[in-house]
Amino acid sequence: MKKPSKKTSQKSLAPPETMVETKERSQHSPVVDMAVKATSGKGVRKVRRVLYEHVLDVLLHRSLINYSQHEAGIRVRHFGEMAQLHSRVIARYDQSSGEQAGPEAEAHAREMIRDALDGLNRREKSVLIGTCVYGEWPGVWAIRRGWKVNKSPPIDSLRIALADVARRWRISQ
Repeated sequence: MKKPSKKTSQKSLAPPETMVETKERSQHSPVVDMAVKATSGKGVRKVRRVLYEHVLDVLLHRSLINYSQHEAGIRVRHFGEMAQLHSRVIARYDQSSGEQAGPEAEAHAREMIRDALDGLNRREKSVLIGTCVYGEWPGVWAIRRGWKVNKSPPIDSLRIALADVARRWRISQ
């Protein structure tokens, strides 16, 4: 039995020259090349990343919301994630270590979410939480809730809610 040479085994393990992204990866977002420094050595490696991270980024790119509404939505997303964290602290005798950690940050995030939802109607509250916190498309969220979409499109409810939150939190365009 012949042993494989080092040259052939190294060549077969090398990544392919051109990477083709899958349908799932590029379905809602363009894929871009990014240069990333490897963990060791001086070489820079190219990786393929999805350009958009959240539904709000796609809505901004499609000009369905403006920059202040996008910023308000990202803040609602941040506070929504912080409000859902449950710290496992049993006893504590000093301030929390680190930025935005512990029950105080969770309580503050819940207060900010309450402030964001104050003054909105049920439909606007629902689509704001569904889109910003849970990352659902406004239309999909409305269909799952059984809304009659012919009254007003869910994207309009989202725009109204985000504009109200941006005005209340003094986010300027």
